[in-house]
This record gives sequence, C-alpha cells and structure tokens, in this order.
Amino acid sequence: MISINTDMKKMTTTISVEQQSMEVPGILQQLLEYPNCYVILLGDKEVSNCPDNNIYAIGKDGALLWNIKDVLEQQLGNRKDMWYPQMDVTAEGVSVLSFSGVRYLVDVEQGTCIRKQVVR
Repeated sequence: MISINTDMKKMTTTISVEQQSMEVPGILQQLLEYPNCYVILLGDKEVSNCPDNNIYAIGKDGALLWNIKDVLEQQLGNRKDMWYPQMDVTAEGVSVLSFSGVRYLVDVEQGTCIRKQVVR
C-alpha cells in the first residue's frame, strides 16, 4: 500500500511504500497503479515552479524503479532536465507529454521508451 504526504510549505511530497520512504520535489498530480508498481506525476501550484524530471515509478516493495530522466536519456541527448505536465494510460504503456511538445510512450515494467512523437 502507498501513502502520500505533502508538505505545502516546502512543496515536497513524501512517498511511503512498505517500510521505504522517499521525499521528492513537488506535489502529487497523478498516481497510476500497476500490478508491480506505482507511477507518479508531480507538479506545483505554479507552473513556473514545477520540478524537472517529475515522473517516478516506485515498486510495490518501496524501491525506486526509475525516474523519467533515466528512461528518456537516449532520446533527450544533452537535454536531460525537462518538465512533464501530463501522463495517460494506454494499452501499450504510459503516454508522457513533455513541456516541449513531444509525446513519449513508456514501458512501465521495463522502464524504457517504446517510441516518441512530436505533437506541437
């Protein structure tokens, strides 16, 4: 079971699963549950303060499985720190939209990028 606690003064969120806890920047915007993990999207009450690399997958045992920065490293090249305002469930995985207008399809279990599409 997952527990989410947000500190609105510090604009951080503590995520607890099993006996593991981690603090991440931002506030919870969306939580997706999969058989083996949770995928979370973090944001901020002001768009200009939204944290970069704001999507995480956390295993049901509490271990950090991946961060979106690691998943998209090959596609982003030198541009590794981005903000992702949206994610949606699809039949193939999670569709992640970057602030720059590129949609990535992510295999949640593998923590890999299946494909990308420019949508601007």
